[in-house]
Amino acid sequence: MHLEDNYFAGNEIVRIGSDKLASIRPVSADSLQIDEQDDFNPWISRDENLRLLSDVVGIDLASREVNLHVGEYLIDVLAVDRESGNIVLIENQIATSDDTHLGKLMTCAALLGSRVLIWVCTELKDQHKKTLDFLNGSSSDLMIFGVEMQFLRIGDSLPAPVFRLTIKPSSKTGYSLRSHRLVIEEEQDQGLLPARDRPALAQRERYDNSSESEHTYEESNQYEQLDYQGFWMEFNEYCRQRGIPFTLQDTRTREYSIPLDREGFEICLIASPSRGRCICELRIKKEDAWKTFQLLQQDKDLIERIAGALEWNLGSGGTEARISIETKDVQLEERDRWIEAHAWLRHHSEVFYKIFAPRVKMLAFLEQKMNQPPDSATGSSQDDMQEEASY
Repeated sequence: MHLEDNYFAGNEIVRIGSDKLASIRPVSADSLQIDEQDDFNPWISRDENLRLLSDVVGIDLASREVNLHVGEYLIDVLAVDRESGNIVLIENQIATSDDTHLGKLMTCAALLGSRVLIWVCTELKDQHKKTLDFLNGSSSDLMIFGVEMQFLRIGDSLPAPVFRLTIKPSSKTGYSLRSHRLVIEEEQDQGLLPARDRPALAQRERYDNSSESEHTYEESNQYEQLDYQGFWMEFNEYCRQRGIPFTLQDTRTREYSIPLDREGFEICLIASPSRGRCICELRIKKEDAWKTFQLLQQDKDLIERIAGALEWNLGSGGTEARISIETKDVQLEERDRWIEAHAWLRHHSEVFYKIFAPRVKMLAFLEQKMNQPPDSATGSSQDDMQEEASY
């Protein structure tokens, strides 16, 4: 067959000749002199380029920060998984893998609490392949991808990286996207919960923000009738039987506080019998709570896709903020109905913890970046951002 042939360009048939065809040839990464920090990291973080990496690892990635300083280290690209909400660290190395980049990746993962890691390099050494396989097999809650890239040219074109997945986790982890109602129905089918009031339970997966948006939670004396110590002791036992990612607490009040690894942040569970509801919320109390609140709102759509519709409240002084969800019509006065409230509280506290615990660590470094003088790329100052928070 003669090389001169036809090809389709949209709806138009274009005729080409043999002199219009080009060959693909590999290009040595060393010959390109690409700077990781200044050239490659910004390039891969663009949506159209990050999509190439997303297709290889099978995760819908969205870039959040490039060249983020974490202590003495620099995270090349900080991204999120749009589906699960996981924070993803991407380590780029335009060279053969080495221990330095591996150590940096693992250290940053520990500092930020990230469970999804992607290491991109021109070649993964056998010892590093075995290390990533070992780490993937050691934890069901850790996902590490090893990606090799090669640079190619078509004729005299610009060099283009081509990615190939070399190491992948044995199974994907992530947040459960099952609704609380499905969790309850599964436990009812297994005999772990009483099989009653399913229609009522189906109505509890809703959020009513029509009243008390500031969450003052003024209660009548009726709530004192609840045995809070017994309620939370049974909640702890319920969680022990099913597993929970945080340390259980001992409390005798209506509020059950789950501390996060940063001062001024906690997840609070509230049992309110007089109003027949349970609440799960993230509380932020610090001088610049407005700043953290603003950063979290950047991921609002993603967070609510996982946790459900939430109420976002920033205090008038900008020093307190709450992000919460609640359920109505729980029967807290009846002790044999507590387990239904426990199921709701466990489910949402686990989702909140998995969403917000790593973000709380990450935001500490992002807030430091916001405190730095504005550069020409953003042109905004701290005063500008505080004004935009509109509190």
